[in-house]
Amino acid sequence: MADTPQAGQILLEPDPAIIRAGLIEAVGWELGAKTLDPQIAYLIAGAGTSTPYAVSHRILDAFPFSQRRLQGWLSERKVGRLTVKKRGFPLTPEEVRARVKLEGDAEATIILTRQQDRHIAIAVERL
Repeated sequence: MADTPQAGQILLEPDPAIIRAGLIEAVGWELGAKTLDPQIAYLIAGAGTSTPYAVSHRILDAFPFSQRRLQGWLSERKVGRLTVKKRGFPLTPEEVRARVKLEGDAEATIILTRQQDRHIAIAVERL
């Protein structure tokens, strides 16, 4: 299992066929990546990792999830368009977007997930 994600690392979102085939750890081993959580289909790797078996995202920021903290992050960056992805997180992307105020011209992608027993938010940009 990976440590807490850090800015500059790569979050890999495995292809659904890889997930269904149970090959997440095999892909991780091939790339030198670790699972974010044993129950969640995300991998964390060093910079520059790329594969046809997963969508690669550069991690911009990561923090324990709270609505207040997410709102602060979005407001600070003047985010007006937000894409929310989730795995192992109790709220739907629509519920999350409805609970935050989006003002500005910037665009952001936030991945909401679980690592061990805590929910985390990971801001990413697709590579």
